Amino acid sequence: MHVGMGNRLPAIITGLFLAMTLNRTLVVEYDGFAELFEPEIDVVLKKEVREAIKIAAEEWADREDDLDELRRNGTNGIDANATGEAVPSMELPLIGAPGIRTKPPQNKHQNLRTWLTADFVNGQPWSRVPFLWFRTMDYGTPLLESNPHFKPWFDKTFDVSSSNGLGTHHPFHAAAKRMLRLKPHLQKEVDTFVKEHFDGAGLVVGLQLRTKKFSWSFPKLQLYVDVAKMIARTRLRGMREVKEVNRTVVLTNATASSPNDSSTIATTKTSTITTKTGNVRFFVATDDLATTNKIISLLHPYEAFSTSPTSLSNADRNNNPGTDSAAVIDMRLLSLCDELVVTFGSSFGFVASAWGGVPPHVIMHGKHDGWDKPVFWGSGGVSEPCMFEGRTVGKLGGEAERLWKESPNWVYHSQCHW
Repeated sequence: MHVGMGNRLPAIITGLFLAMTLNRTLVVEYDGFAELFEPEIDVVLKKEVREAIKIAAEEWADREDDLDELRRNGTNGIDANATGEAVPSMELPLIGAPGIRTKPPQNKHQNLRTWLTADFVNGQPWSRVPFLWFRTMDYGTPLLESNPHFKPWFDKTFDVSSSNGLGTHHPFHAAAKRMLRLKPHLQKEVDTFVKEHFDGAGLVVGLQLRTKKFSWSFPKLQLYVDVAKMIARTRLRGMREVKEVNRTVVLTNATASSPNDSSTIATTKTSTITTKTGNVRFFVATDDLATTNKIISLLHPYEAFSTSPTSLSNADRNNNPGTDSAAVIDMRLLSLCDELVVTFGSSFGFVASAWGGVPPHVIMHGKHDGWDKPVFWGSGGVSEPCMFEGRTVGKLGGEAERLWKESPNWVYHSQCHW
């Protein structure tokens, strides 16, 4: 699929949770993943896929009756040894997945209901198939969190009351700490940039602008700058602290000839307000060099920085600029900011927010010329990738919609995309 980093990483994290809850091995079939990341979690990368298939096929050898039945039923298969006899496999229902053509076409609404209600662990036919395929452009983890067959595991693992320190219902952030560990040369670039531009700042605000997607409705650049400055001023005010200082005050007699004649000596407390640390700085990541330069100029006289302009060259067919390595560096730097201002409907900004556990401030598209057309909205403390089919799920009706709306984050996912 020719999609950006913001669509690929959420699918991989959802695949990780599927593997963990189904007690299966995760195989990441994404060419560039091994060039960008060194996960601390055991996964099989694409170059090892064929070997993993052979091993799994051998493990299923003692279940020939099951395999024969699955083959007779026409289940799709993987040829593990190039012998012409395929080991059965099955693709999980697609989640939305615009742009992915399947034969026969799949019913989007029925697929979403399946993800919310089906038992992939013990239910037929998924539990009997050696290989399960999962592909999507969307973030499917919220569906698993709402599915009663998976919900107990997520509640136990990510609940705020748990002692494991993983936080409450922010699974992407927890998994990213282990799964999205950058390769050493990329991590070195990030560390160098942070040392040169982030260290010593009292506050770093990141701005992510996706200008080449729905450009006809893209908001004015000044809005990003104004919201970022507003956040900076508010946060700095919150970072100021009040210190109470004991001071000795000498009350002297108006007729006394010297301080030694003072009639009263009292101790009182006075308050001084100081800012805890440093200044505000801004990090800017966009899909267009001219936009980057314009934002930096609008932020003057504040200090503002971006990565090398070469990261914005060679846009692909979806106008995703630059290389994967440049994209992941920008995304990681955004995730390390204290506050984030991101573009509505852009997965890149939402994934950066989730990677760093930083709830985003989302700039809306449009003209903002009415009370019902706001400039931006806050995420309410949620820092998860946007599930852009969330709006669809909220209109399914019946049991599926009820399960979805029991999730604490369903409103967030219903508002973060078109």
